[in-house]
Amino acid sequence: MASQDQTSLSGFYSWTDTLKGVYYGPGSTKTALPKLLNILGIKKALLVTGKSLHDKTGIVKNIEGILKEHSAYGATFYEIGQHSPIAGIHRGLELFTQLQCDGIVAVGGGSPVDASKAILYLQQKETGGPTLSQIAIPTTLSAAEYSIGAGYTDDEGNKVAVSSQSLAPAGIILDAELTLATPDRLWLAQIFLVVHLKIY
Repeated sequence: MASQDQTSLSGFYSWTDTLKGVYYGPGSTKTALPKLLNILGIKKALLVTGKSLHDKTGIVKNIEGILKEHSAYGATFYEIGQHSPIAGIHRGLELFTQLQCDGIVAVGGGSPVDASKAILYLQQKETGGPTLSQIAIPTTLSAAEYSIGAGYTDDEGNKVAVSSQSLAPAGIILDAELTLATPDRLWLAQIFLVVHLKIY
């Protein structure tokens, strides 16, 4: 028999209206990404990632291949540093606009996912149109793919945040094979943080 929790915690949770699907399983990117591109109507995607993932693994090349196979590849932008500096976000927005992309595929940890949200936020502010879609493919435990907020750092290094229901990724792919290149020290730091959050 389960015992009832005696804490005074209470709350409410509601999923965002933007989410069209969460696909999961080892190797699921190959089948899930084309499905999400089709569902979201993305014809030309900017692939946003970090330099390490781009330079040190084959993950980005594989995802580029899937996008190219489905004629949905715009370019790869990998100038996103830790904590998503605004300078990289502006360069990403410039490329997104120049190539006339209509969606983003973010691959990596919280920085590429949050930077992608910020790019889409700024793009919407510039055009006045709808917020375009993001497909998030996380390789860490940041959980940025589930939030409506985008955290980044300004030119002075201060943390800045923007938030909107429409910024939550419209598609999420949880592919365990893509996490194999994540360094052990990063996994350990994330697990340490989760355990300590539970304790407090």
